[in-house]
Amino acid sequence: MSFKTKTKKITKQIGDKLLITRAIDSSSSASLIKFLKGQGIETLYFLALFLFAAGLINGMIEGSRPQVQSYMIFPQRGIQTIPETFVYIFTIATGSIGLYLINLGGLEKVKKRVSNFYVVLGFSTVIFALAMTLYIFSVKI
Repeated sequence: MSFKTKTKKITKQIGDKLLITRAIDSSSSASLIKFLKGQGIETLYFLALFLFAAGLINGMIEGSRPQVQSYMIFPQRGIQTIPETFVYIFTIATGSIGLYLINLGGLEKVKKRVSNFYVVLGFSTVIFALAMTLYIFSVKI
């Protein structure tokens, strides 16, 4: 196999895995529906879960007050600013990634050395997310 055909084959394989390439495809509506039936609903569910758990609605309602807009984290428990919402989203995503890495470390099909790395990295990201959350709580109280 020549270099040109090999690179075409590799780029086609990479392109097939990207959602953007699927959506631009001539049968974009069929592939988009296929994606939504598969992983799309799960992705939208997790995105909505992160946004609501981080307090997006509360941040939009309470964070639009004029006296609150100058703060990154408002030092009161009842009010949440919009930037604070994004910090919470980042914290929740970091903790979730850490738990996923711990899960990867527990799989049997991963080598022992890589498994230990996943577990250590997972625990460190979870501890980082907990530290960020506790710091935000300490500022708010």
